[in-house]
Amino acid sequence: MRAHGPLSVVQHGAKQMIAQWLVTVSVLVICVSFFVESLDFPNLAADPGGPALLPRWLCAITGAAALIMLGQLTMKTAWWDLPGRVGSWLRETIRLAGSDDSEGAIRRRLLIVFVATLAYPLVMSEVGFAASTFVLGAGLLLLFGTSVWRSVATSATVTSVIYVFFAHVMGSYVPQGALIERLH
Repeated sequence: MRAHGPLSVVQHGAKQMIAQWLVTVSVLVICVSFFVESLDFPNLAADPGGPALLPRWLCAITGAAALIMLGQLTMKTAWWDLPGRVGSWLRETIRLAGSDDSEGAIRRRLLIVFVATLAYPLVMSEVGFAASTFVLGAGLLLLFGTSVWRSVATSATVTSVIYVFFAHVMGSYVPQGALIERLH
């Protein structure tokens, strides 16, 4: 059983604040990365903003929200204790991910989703949009208990719709991947 005294409340608050910092900084880094990548998108004559307009607006809005959150977190952070809290939170997350209880299962899923999401752009650059999106979608659906058939069908449908929309409707470049380009 887990203790619910004043110390556990303080530890929970510290974990929550560390998680907020990690998410906020990650969102900010992702927004800046996507915005910079959108600078290379082609300009389409039919659309003055081109295919980069939506990602740029989403990055700007999400980045502004992350900056506001960063400012709020900065105001209430005890900076001298942050490295110790981050280290203890990571140790606790890894320890719980190895346990067999329900909280351990949730932590394992969280770590798998986090790592898969970080690896997705790297994998996409090698094997292409269609393959990486299909595998990510089907894998995450399977991870959360969807049947194999439904996971494969849903991931194939969503990947196909997104591919057709961007490649054929918008006329945008959809990454084929370095591996596929080497085979051609």
